[in-house]
Amino acid sequence: MTERKTTGHPGYIEIMKEAEKKIVTSSKQLEDFKDLYGDVLQPPYEPKDLLRTVEESSSLKQYIKAMATNIAMFGHAIKYKDDFDYDREEDEDIKKESDAEWDKLTRLYKYINPTEPFKKVIEKMVIDRESIGWGAIEIMRDGKGEVSHIEYCRAANIRICKLSNKESASVEFKVLEKDDSGNFDTQTYYKKFKKFVQIIGGNKVYFKEFGDVRHLDCKTGEYGEDVPEENRATEIAFFPIHDPSTDYGVPRWTGSLADVIGARASELLNFIYFESGTILPAAIIVDGGQLTEESIDAIREGKGVGNAYKFLLLETAPFEDEEYEGMPNENKNRVSTKIEKLADTMNKDAMFQEYQKNSKGKVRDNFRLPPIFTGESTDYNRATADTSRKITEEQIFIPERSDITSKFNTIINNELGIKYVEMYLQGPVFSDIIEKSEALTPYIAGGAITPNMLIEPLEELLGTNIEPFPEEIGNIPIELLKLRLQLKQQENQKIELEKSDKEDRTIDILNKMMKDINKYLSSDGHE
Repeated sequence: MTERKTTGHPGYIEIMKEAEKKIVTSSKQLEDFKDLYGDVLQPPYEPKDLLRTVEESSSLKQYIKAMATNIAMFGHAIKYKDDFDYDREEDEDIKKESDAEWDKLTRLYKYINPTEPFKKVIEKMVIDRESIGWGAIEIMRDGKGEVSHIEYCRAANIRICKLSNKESASVEFKVLEKDDSGNFDTQTYYKKFKKFVQIIGGNKVYFKEFGDVRHLDCKTGEYGEDVPEENRATEIAFFPIHDPSTDYGVPRWTGSLADVIGARASELLNFIYFESGTILPAAIIVDGGQLTEESIDAIREGKGVGNAYKFLLLETAPFEDEEYEGMPNENKNRVSTKIEKLADTMNKDAMFQEYQKNSKGKVRDNFRLPPIFTGESTDYNRATADTSRKITEEQIFIPERSDITSKFNTIINNELGIKYVEMYLQGPVFSDIIEKSEALTPYIAGGAITPNMLIEPLEELLGTNIEPFPEEIGNIPIELLKLRLQLKQQENQKIELEKSDKEDRTIDILNKMMKDINKYLSSDGHE
């Protein structure tokens, strides 16, 4: 690394050298690709430089972390596709198939990484993506060729390879699509896939792009049909922040790079003041002679934090006799002492605070984050905070989550033949249970709510899972259901009454028959 040129107090130079050492030490895990840029595409910004800038900035890390947390850390879930309504589907075979797909995707994403949850892998990738402009996740497959698990891959050590004419040919791949009649059919498409190289400890490892059906040798970087199974490259799911000028992507904050560097310089300047600035509150001056060597040394050393709240003692020695020539006798050997305040030469507070505040605002604007997401504002109330969060969710986080999940859903669902369900990254819940209850009250009173509609707010209120009611009960409006129950009860009562009347008539008939029999048996004719 080229040594930074500095001027001023020697303490400043030592401080900057020490800072350089710390930064170099923290970047040792990043590899150097300079010798490979004939075979790989060079990114618009060197990742080492970008990561060093992030490391030195007092604001970039929190903006990047805010993006990663809000995109990834609410977890994932499975849902039915927008064009599939399970409740209205009448074909029982399709329902069974969709249930099987739901279970299959649930198991896949639950166990997709053996050591950390899926959301943590996504969070690490997003941090890379927001720091250097792109992120990467390694995709592994099982013996059947199906995606089995994923691993975070440090994007700063990944580069895109230049392809030969043969390697850049379009590759055929299949996609499941739904036609106008609602049936699924396989369509054939062609795409040019990327090839990647990773350097770790000086060793090169090649990867193919996620979804590429060709075999790639991870050691040589050559495509072929006869690549040994143990040498077959795994895949990289590549997530760039799109920029028209490059395949890599560019971080959002590069437009405010001057503000980031300027804010860092102003912070260093404030820090240097404590090492080299004058912070002595006062000086004691003895007048009537010349300064001693000890006093001169005291002035030189009277700077820095170690001299805070101390007094500076300046001593003078009488002049030699020849130096008093021409001076009135009454002024000879006269010594006076006075105290001079130095407060006016001290900074009352840190410098460039307004500049730093404006710089942070410009950098945050590149991420389109409101101040509430980074704790930089206190003038929010509940209404404005909720509105700010909802707008940011709709404009930033939902599209980012969709961008990430679409890559997994498009490739994994096509390969597994999954038609009716998909994975999605969850977001925050903005609704308040009390407000939701109050909003539901008129609909409940009007009889428009079904029992199954009330399950979700009840689960949120009670913090537990509730099984839905059967369709013949759960999907009928409550008032209509109550009316049906009343009619059913009345019908049952009528049946019971008719049954009771019939039994009474039968008993009367039997009693009459018994009387007739007894009368007949007791008659003289019978005797």
